[in-house]
Amino acid sequence: MAASHKLWIACVVVGVTLAVAIWMLRTPDYFVATARLEIAMERPGRVGDAADEAARALVSSDPAYFNTQLQLITNPALLRRVIVELDLEHNPSFIRYVSSGGRLLRRLLRLRYVGSDDVRVDLKGPPPPPAAAEMQRLAPYVAELERRLTVRPVLETRTAFRETRMVDVVFQHPVPALASAVTNRIVDAFVSENRDRARRSGAATNAYLSSRIEALQGGVRQSEEALLGYGHSNQIVSLEPGQNVIAERLVSLNRQLLEAENDRKLAQANLQEAARPDAAPGLAAEAAKGVLSDSEIRLAELRAKRAQLLVWATEEWPEVRQISQQIASLETNLGTVKQDAVDVALGSLDTRYRQALAHEFTLRADFEKQRRLIDVQNQAAVTYRLMQQEVKTKHDLLAQALSRLGENDLAQAGVANNASVLEYAIVPSAAEPDGPWRLPAIAAACVFSLLTALGVAITREQLNQTLRSRSDVESRLDLQAIGLIRAAPSNPLAVYSPATSRRELDEFAEDYRRLRTAMLLPSSHHDHKCWLVTSSHPGEGKTTTAINLAASLVHGGAKVLLIDGDLRRPRLHSLLDIDNTRGLSTLLTSPWLFRPGVSFADDGAASPSRVITLHAPTGVHVLPSGPESLSALELLGSERMTALLASLRSSYNVVIIDSPPITMYIDGLVMAPMVDEVLLVVKASTTPLEVVRYARQLLHRVGATVSGVVLNRVVPLANGYYGYPAESDTATKDLFRGPSQAS
Repeated sequence: MAASHKLWIACVVVGVTLAVAIWMLRTPDYFVATARLEIAMERPGRVGDAADEAARALVSSDPAYFNTQLQLITNPALLRRVIVELDLEHNPSFIRYVSSGGRLLRRLLRLRYVGSDDVRVDLKGPPPPPAAAEMQRLAPYVAELERRLTVRPVLETRTAFRETRMVDVVFQHPVPALASAVTNRIVDAFVSENRDRARRSGAATNAYLSSRIEALQGGVRQSEEALLGYGHSNQIVSLEPGQNVIAERLVSLNRQLLEAENDRKLAQANLQEAARPDAAPGLAAEAAKGVLSDSEIRLAELRAKRAQLLVWATEEWPEVRQISQQIASLETNLGTVKQDAVDVALGSLDTRYRQALAHEFTLRADFEKQRRLIDVQNQAAVTYRLMQQEVKTKHDLLAQALSRLGENDLAQAGVANNASVLEYAIVPSAAEPDGPWRLPAIAAACVFSLLTALGVAITREQLNQTLRSRSDVESRLDLQAIGLIRAAPSNPLAVYSPATSRRELDEFAEDYRRLRTAMLLPSSHHDHKCWLVTSSHPGEGKTTTAINLAASLVHGGAKVLLIDGDLRRPRLHSLLDIDNTRGLSTLLTSPWLFRPGVSFADDGAASPSRVITLHAPTGVHVLPSGPESLSALELLGSERMTALLASLRSSYNVVIIDSPPITMYIDGLVMAPMVDEVLLVVKASTTPLEVVRYARQLLHRVGATVSGVVLNRVVPLANGYYGYPAESDTATKDLFRGPSQAS
């Protein structure tokens, strides 16, 4: 992890821990007071029917009922009652700790409304209730009680079923006596409110039942009066419920009519039967039954006497003749009696028939008249019955309401409160506050901030698209990291200054010794090498790298020429404090240098020996850029530059060219094919990976040989960055033989 990330993590952890520590140290001690309540099932004050008691048990055993009771303990109305009874709004100990924080944060979150004020139209509505002003005045104190109040159910841990009907009411406050007083007042207020609520419910039920009974009584009176008036107006006389005189009379007439009709039919049948010829003897015998019986007996006696006389006398016998005359006279009288009897019987049957017919006619006329009357009164009778049913229904409702009123009075007399206080809160000990636990909070803040900062740092590391280590260079860039240079002092040549500390000298010089070895070891022949040092962006340390690499090679026994190839914005002469009136641009623009037969030993105004300067502190030969030229690209890409490098190689073991950044100017790309190897300097944890890849592609397109990447300003690990010892300068000197030793 980068050192910047470690510093950032340390700052975050220290800052957060310090802020939490200050906040916790400024938080006053608080004391906790606890009271315990029992919220049992609702118990009815009276013993009602089974369905009523089952419904009450079902409601009171519902979890929503218990949760509602918990919410009622923290109800703002109950808390306002506690505030008023304890006069907390004028209590200095309570007001001192009333929290008013968060207002600034809420204002920042809401920002400020910048729209038109026309949208804020106050609609005229009903005036607020009288208690609104008191509710608004007590709102801050209610919020303070809600913030400090905790209501939690008591759980049973010894059995599988954990729920109980006990509740702990917990209130915390910096003042011990105030904590216990508020807690006890809250539980008392809740119990009282619970009892008053039950009583108010019963009183409301009584009021409703009373008004209902009064309304039902008035309705019954009105219905009965309407029923009576309706019966009189429609001639309906009802002696008993469901009895109607008109209907009863119609039924009686119908029965009499049936009887008269039967009598008429019977009389008619008798008359028709008597009118037959063979029915006369029978009628006569029936009509003159007493007279005929005596005559027939007398006739039988005379005939018997005549028969006795004829036994010894004849028909002419006077006595026989007299008896025969009596018999004839008696038979004549008997026929006359029979005929009279038949006539009387027929007349009687006819009279009886006519009477039955007249009686039937009269009854039928009365029946038809009564039926027409009942048809007219039928609707009235139906309405009358409906009115009777309505009266009966109202009587039943009135009786039920009276019964309910009596039952509710009994229930109110025996009402039981289902909430009770099991244990009141005691005053906490002032020597043992319950909180806050400052040290665990500070430790938790430290751990939390450390974990958060580590997470953010790791996320930044994962999202970082820069090169930070050797593995990043080799995996992401597909190039060899031939040098890792730690952060340099402010002066690029400070490592060679007597004022630099020995530790800085050792560490910084060690990095360049490694770079020097990495550049020289791959090749079996180390003389007359030409290197180009460049970068993708400005400010990545390519000039510093070129200077210190050249100085390190000189310390290893090589003769090194350092060329400032940046003709646009040269910096080498200012860093090394050398004259820049003549330099590379002078040599490339002077025609004298390229005349046939001219060598470096020739003394001329533009000869290399006059332009190249030996920098005494480092021992490096320096060819500055010279005067700025508008045609820098043409000069660096000309044949003169190629010829100059070929001439300079013969005189130096190593030639190092400091070129401009290749993504800004193509000067370095022009010179890259002219050198043996290109050294790409990248600033660690700064230069984007895509920019470095683009620079590598540009170098490959022009056919340059990129030896590797120098990762500059790398932060070393705490236990040593490299882990292997540096080679000695004596071993490096053995790499240079022949002409280099002579130089």
